[in-house]
Amino acid sequence: MAQASCEPVNLLSLDGGGIRGVSELLILDEIMRRIKIDQRLSETPRPCDYFDLIGGTSTGGLIALMLGRLRMTTDEALRTYNSLSEEIFSKENKKTKFQDGSFKATTLQVKVQEIVEDQALKGLILDPPLMIDPSFERDPSKKGKAFVCAVPANNMEHPRLFRTYPVRKNESPNCQIWEAARATTAAPTIFKRIAIGEEGHAKEEFIDGGLGHNNPVNLVLREAKEIFGDKRPVRCLLSIGTGHPGINGLAKPNAFQRFLPTGLIEVVKRIALSCEDTHIKLKNNFQAPGIYFRLNVARGAEDISLEEWEKIPLLTTHTKSYIEDVNEDIDKVVAAMCQQTGPTWTPGKAYCVPQKPSVSKVPGLVPFERNLQFVGRRSHLDQLENSLFGKRSPPKTAIYGLGGMGKTQIALELVYRTMETHTDCSVFWIQATNVETIQQAFTNICLELELFELKVNPDEAQGLLQHHLSQERAGKWLLIVDNIDDMNIWKTVLRDNLPRSRTGCIVCTTRNRKVAIEISASNVIEVNEMDEETAMELLRKLLPNLDLAELRKDVQHFLEQLTFMPLAIVQAAAYIKKNGTTLSKYSSLMNEQEQETIKLLSEGFQDDSRYHDINNDSNPVATTWLISFDEIQRLDPLAANYLSFISCLAQKNIPESFFPLEGSLTEQENAIGTLNAYSFISRRADRVFDVHRLVQLAMRIWLRRENKWQHWVGLTLQRLLCFLPLKGGHQGKEVWAAYLPHAIHVVGLTELSDTTNRISLLERIAFCEACLWNHSSSEWAYRQLLDQRLQLDADMDLPTLIIKRKLGFSLRCQGNYNEAEYQIQGALAGFRKKLGPKHLATLRCLSDLGSVLLEQKRYGEAEELSRKALKAQVKLLRPEHPDIFASVFILVQILERQGKYEDAEAMGRRALRGFMETLGPNDESTLHTARLLAIVLERQCKYEEAARIIREVKLGLDGVLGPEDSAALINAGILGPLLPHQSKYEEAIDIGRRALKKLKMVLGPEQVDTLQSADDLEFKLSRQDKERKIGAIH
Repeated sequence: MAQASCEPVNLLSLDGGGIRGVSELLILDEIMRRIKIDQRLSETPRPCDYFDLIGGTSTGGLIALMLGRLRMTTDEALRTYNSLSEEIFSKENKKTKFQDGSFKATTLQVKVQEIVEDQALKGLILDPPLMIDPSFERDPSKKGKAFVCAVPANNMEHPRLFRTYPVRKNESPNCQIWEAARATTAAPTIFKRIAIGEEGHAKEEFIDGGLGHNNPVNLVLREAKEIFGDKRPVRCLLSIGTGHPGINGLAKPNAFQRFLPTGLIEVVKRIALSCEDTHIKLKNNFQAPGIYFRLNVARGAEDISLEEWEKIPLLTTHTKSYIEDVNEDIDKVVAAMCQQTGPTWTPGKAYCVPQKPSVSKVPGLVPFERNLQFVGRRSHLDQLENSLFGKRSPPKTAIYGLGGMGKTQIALELVYRTMETHTDCSVFWIQATNVETIQQAFTNICLELELFELKVNPDEAQGLLQHHLSQERAGKWLLIVDNIDDMNIWKTVLRDNLPRSRTGCIVCTTRNRKVAIEISASNVIEVNEMDEETAMELLRKLLPNLDLAELRKDVQHFLEQLTFMPLAIVQAAAYIKKNGTTLSKYSSLMNEQEQETIKLLSEGFQDDSRYHDINNDSNPVATTWLISFDEIQRLDPLAANYLSFISCLAQKNIPESFFPLEGSLTEQENAIGTLNAYSFISRRADRVFDVHRLVQLAMRIWLRRENKWQHWVGLTLQRLLCFLPLKGGHQGKEVWAAYLPHAIHVVGLTELSDTTNRISLLERIAFCEACLWNHSSSEWAYRQLLDQRLQLDADMDLPTLIIKRKLGFSLRCQGNYNEAEYQIQGALAGFRKKLGPKHLATLRCLSDLGSVLLEQKRYGEAEELSRKALKAQVKLLRPEHPDIFASVFILVQILERQGKYEDAEAMGRRALRGFMETLGPNDESTLHTARLLAIVLERQCKYEEAARIIREVKLGLDGVLGPEDSAALINAGILGPLLPHQSKYEEAIDIGRRALKKLKMVLGPEQVDTLQSADDLEFKLSRQDKERKIGAIH
């Protein structure tokens, strides 16, 4: 019975979802309050005065009755709804035996009758309280028509509408209001069915319309056509949901309704609660912009069960947060509802939404809308598109890469490109996170294709779909299997159950390279980080108001911090927009303490092109990898242990030999293969690995969440203590030097609570850095040790005094003589007080002080102290003790600087002979003494002997330290000046240049030895030039 009018209509559709319907009322309340302000009304208007038709299912049907038939305001409806939910879902109303629903339906009946009576007393409805409002018979154009949806228990394919207005055809019984409320809310696991029929007629049994019509928007459109006609324009079509779908928490009943098998309950629940597919299909087919709106809480509602009324406050919080996120969308809805002119939609027969298409009409199930921010990946998409539907097309293609690289987004873009270029191609999507999501996807696809009726066992879905799509009559199809990371699920659930057809293609995404190869060894596409230009293009789309060209340096640093990872860039951009910060500020936050970086990685953000039901998080980067960590922990515990260990180390150059010794060789190899397969580690060289920076930080989040972080930090520290020496440093340097950066990283961890072992590790770091002539690094380690000792109130303990002495040595080697003297004087005073003036430790400190005074050109003081120390050592120690020769070595330096070459030569020969006898010819002390003796000889013009000694020294140091070691190069620098005296200028200059270049790299351009080497090279070049000029004159 179409109504003749040209005024545009507003339509409202309300989903089902148990107590989550409060979310719909909160959203609607916000809309009505904004209308009040915009229209300058004295009170908040009733929805029935603004919506021409309101349709709802289940809890949405109950709300439709309150707003339409009972003409409540949103505030009244909220109060009523909260009170009603508490009573009908209370423990007192729960059945002791599960028969025909878990709650007593009579309580709902009584409560609805009371609500109707209250409204009748207010004069808003007439008695008797029947569904059809007599006022619509008098004025068919009146706003506020409403219907609720239920389905006959014996024929669930055809929904029945209980209307508040008369219709010409397909009318339902004009039952009482409470009966319609019971019918639309009779969810099989909640309330028993209800029998309804007019007096004298047979009664039908009804259950709620959620079984296939939980989102009734299509029913609203069809009904609008029937009552308003084909040509009546639509101003606004608003669909409100009860939260994005997730795995619901309803308890499985002991028995179901008589006609429905118990094993089908889980499938029924999924079908009843999945409303987004209906929305996506309608939106894809709805061409008029600014007419159709969908508001649905994005997160927080999916894990609230239908009956959990006590979680209404939590649901309220999530809904209000969602309203803040969609403020602009709500304003558009308000504008559309209130405008007198503007865009409308006159669809004609399009009001009658098409029935499910057959395969020939190209069905499709895609969980996401097209990502309008998608950029780049052209080579990947070209490769994928070229592999579709050709004569030699591969049956399956696998896309793999680290989580957050954009594999799902590539697959999604491929889907929409395919739908554009192959209009006859069906598209299907399986979320393969777990067995449940796979089974749900198979069932939904079969329903889409009408391959079975609802009453058929869902276990048949995989076989039915495989059989159907394997036939050529199914036409072209593309199947996306997303996030198949579990090898066991691939082998047992998917591999043998996927269809095979010359006209079909399967594209799988996975984080696991092993799974990718198992899927399709010859057709694997690896996805890595974006290149810089593509990453900048993505950032430009995400932050269009920023002038990226002007901020080029900030942008580059920002993207480098995020390792050019798409998901990290999207999350960071969301954070910047939300908080109004800048790129440089975000980068500085990433450079802050690790805890601050972890907070940024854990920051949730809204992204409609990603799943919302994973770990209850809203897409933070860290969550992307936490899922994989849990999976690895389950499938390969040794790989999880390796990753836990690696997370405590520096990110680069991790030797495999450093990994914990667990399991067999095969298990160790498999564990490394697993980490490599997930792209968590990458091979730098043979048996040396790097770990991704953001992955490492996420792994630390995981370890902290599992309360394992302290445990692994302690194990890592213990292992480092086994690898780094405290003496004999140059032995095995090629092995322990690789562990040194990791030791420095570990001692810098703020959570390291083992003070004793931290001190032991710092001692090893300081010693090893000194052996490598990295004196600035050894200084840092000694200062850390000193601070640690002072915190323990041990400033005068012997270990503290030894540290002060060694710190002084490191400072002297860097030319910081004044502080070196201060530290050594402090150590000397302590040794004298604790051990006495004649103790070996005191005398060593005295010799060290002499060497500092030497560098300060205080030669007299230096010689006096050194002779004093040597004299005491000779009395105290046996003649061959190395400390005696060490003091002699210092005294030789002092004598050489004063020009006392004969005394210096005599003492130098004595020291060299002593070191040769006690330590051997290739010991470092022996070689350095020989080097010093050669210098003394050179000063006395004894060039031949000096050159011979220096060549021997260089050969010896090359063998002990390696030819690239800074000490060896220093000796090469000494050899250089000797060669001109033998007219060997070319060799001298070549050695000098190589020495200077390497010293700049190893020690730095301003280090004392580097500057001395530069002076030597300048001297050689000038002397060569002078000799050439003299030769030319003669």
